[in-house]
Amino acid sequence: MLSGCLRVTLALLAGSGSLAAQSGGSVSQAGSAGSARAATDRLIRAYMRDQHVPGASVAVVSGGRLVYARGYGWADLEDSVPVTPRTRFPSASTAKLLTATAVLQLADQGKLALEDAVQAHCPAYPAKRWPVTVGRLLVHQGGVRPSVGGDVFNRVHYGSVEAAVGAFADDTLVAEPGTRQIYSNAGYVLLACAVEGASGTTFDRYLQAHVLGPAGMTATTLGSIYRIIPHRAGAYMVRTEANTRAWQGLWTAAHLAETEIDVPFRADPLDESFATGASNYLTTPSDLARFVIALDDGRLIGRERLAAMLSDQPTSDGQPTGRGYGWVVAGTGRSLVARLSGSVWTGSSAVRWAPSERLAVVLSTNLGFQQPDAVLDSVARVWEREGAPASR
Repeated sequence: MLSGCLRVTLALLAGSGSLAAQSGGSVSQAGSAGSARAATDRLIRAYMRDQHVPGASVAVVSGGRLVYARGYGWADLEDSVPVTPRTRFPSASTAKLLTATAVLQLADQGKLALEDAVQAHCPAYPAKRWPVTVGRLLVHQGGVRPSVGGDVFNRVHYGSVEAAVGAFADDTLVAEPGTRQIYSNAGYVLLACAVEGASGTTFDRYLQAHVLGPAGMTATTLGSIYRIIPHRAGAYMVRTEANTRAWQGLWTAAHLAETEIDVPFRADPLDESFATGASNYLTTPSDLARFVIALDDGRLIGRERLAAMLSDQPTSDGQPTGRGYGWVVAGTGRSLVARLSGSVWTGSSAVRWAPSERLAVVLSTNLGFQQPDAVLDSVARVWEREGAPASR
């Protein structure tokens, strides 16, 4: 979950690090080849070394089953607490996949329609110059503003989704809905609000009952800057030569004085309550893997809804966007790959799913503003070569 100016600088976060990745606990199931596990370990450790990542966790789905999960490095550098598959990391924007699933479920139940104005289910959001529909919000075409720089270090606590909507409710739209794709965390907060209105319960209770529970995602929980949450990873950032130049205005005088180049440091506290629906969950790669499995086997939404979720949703003039409902999509048919990467100041999570192969790779880290698309692709190729059980 990044502001626009920060997303374009992520590619600069590179360098050669000296932080050694230590192996944490692992679980595997019959059918996951030893060579694929070893190659995955090498790729993750190399990624951690090059990007100065303190701790990471990976999960692999092959043939519709969770076949590998492992932790690497440190959940807490100060006390040398190792990462295990139970370590919880920020969901960041992968939470949008949960929100999109909830919306599609409610659409299947006839409790809302993608063509509905979001205000029909979220009256806390006033009418705007143009209609803002649920469907356009799902694909970041609702015209709602992108994140602002102040979100990076937000300390304001919002006690409800409706309160979070109030933070931007009076903003004007930045574009006519349907004409442009503008990545908007606020848009997904509106969707969380619509879920509450359509379901008659809180967003988190709805997710627990209808998404997390059915998927077996027992480790995934609503985030909180205050609650004691077991197995939560510590949060770290790294200042590099590249991002020090690129993010001028983001780094404070204290950052520059108290941190060293290429050395992880404690990340500033972040209250994500402003972004419930877009982010603000803690999860594990194994839980996100279970989410993919539940989508694959039809426990969460039907096949027609899933096909729409994984299809490019164009702008109103027919221009392709590379976005489905929640997912970023590329290719069609057997070549389709769906993914979503998310990152906040306190950590990162990313999912890559090839539905026809029934192969998914999930990676989470406790390093902020790192989106590991390249290493996910490399790990996926390793498991593709091993050969998954026959796909449908």
